[in-house]
Amino acid sequence: MGAGWAPYGEGKSNPDERPGDWTVKKVVFIKFLMVMLVVGVASWGVATNMTYTYATSVPANNMQTQEEHEDGERFEAGKGVDTELDAIEVMQKIQPGQPLPSIILKGLDGKSYNMGVKRDKALVISFWASWCDPCRLEAPVLNELYSKYKHDVDVYGINVIRYDRLEDVQKFSRSLNLQFPVLLDEQGALFERFGGGAFPTHVMVDRLGQVREIIIGMLSERELERKIELLQKKEGAFEV
Repeated sequence: MGAGWAPYGEGKSNPDERPGDWTVKKVVFIKFLMVMLVVGVASWGVATNMTYTYATSVPANNMQTQEEHEDGERFEAGKGVDTELDAIEVMQKIQPGQPLPSIILKGLDGKSYNMGVKRDKALVISFWASWCDPCRLEAPVLNELYSKYKHDVDVYGINVIRYDRLEDVQKFSRSLNLQFPVLLDEQGALFERFGGGAFPTHVMVDRLGQVREIIIGMLSERELERKIELLQKKEGAFEV
């Protein structure tokens, strides 16, 4: 090995490298490490009783879907509701350990459902969209588990019409023969209070109306049933 030779970056710079290039590279590398750290923390789910999974669908264009207008043109479904959306954004986010808010939602069955009413059964809420592939895969599982545990646990499938179309929601519900109530969160007021980040989003609520866990992403059948079994325990204990 000849005198004065060193691997690139160890004691000797690349002769073609301009002054300052190495500093820029170090800054870029540090930023890369910071981004990876943030991603790692999010995937770990450090927030208390907040669970992140990877099978999700995220509404595009800042979570505003596009629908076809009568004249064949495309338009943003969210136009003209800026004031309402601003109001939704400033609402306090619901965290595990807090009660469900007293928000009344209409169901496809024509009934009204008060989310904050006192109940004698635990509740599983699933926020979904008709165009969400993980939601379509998971819906039959929810249907089956609802039939199995409906005497102890309620299931509400909540569609956010702001990111969907009512006719698609009705078609989705009919095609899968959903047995549990399908509710309409028209402007996403309730969805936003649980983060409003992706579909599906699940909320586990105990018999006392307290939010136990918020789960972002699709769950396997085994994991979903485990969550439901824990919810129906008489003593209200819940593990994650």
